Amino acid sequence: MFSRYTKIRFFIVVTICIVVAGLFILFRGERERVTTFDECVRKGHGVLASFPRQCIDADGDVHVENIGNALEMQDRIQVASPEPNTIILQPLIIEGVARSDWFKNNSFLVEITDADGTVLGAGIAMQQSELQLDDFRRFSAKVDWRPDETSATRGFVLLKKGGGKDEGGILRLPVLFHLEL
Repeated sequence: MFSRYTKIRFFIVVTICIVVAGLFILFRGERERVTTFDECVRKGHGVLASFPRQCIDADGDVHVENIGNALEMQDRIQVASPEPNTIILQPLIIEGVARSDWFKNNSFLVEITDADGTVLGAGIAMQQSELQLDDFRRFSAKVDWRPDETSATRGFVLLKKGGGKDEGGILRLPVLFHLEL
């Protein structure tokens, strides 16, 4: 029916197709998977303009930006500046609004820590006026901190309710100390 040479050519073509398909599957499977929001952004995938921001990778997986506990605390305290995951400078100016019960003697404690919890600087956020917006009062703080005392590229701005002890809340805002490469 088929000549011997036709059978050999058919066998070679089928074998080559199987090897090519196997290599395609193998190398496609070894593609590095994206596991975090930052990796997704670095690889150039699309970022949705949402809060918190979301990045969708090539596999269709959604990675959500870490913004600390800002969403959980938004009914008590909101920070306008700095925004989560932005590079902070020395000195750091912090501005926002907080409920009147967040303040003790018209102020509350602010700390800057590295990712390991080492305190790099501290200051006091002061109420700016008696002006209330739905029981929210404006505050600002200027915090001198020591970026040279850590090798970390990331850390937190901590805004502590009341006298600084955990008296009902600490806002943890993730920040960058310098650009990560």
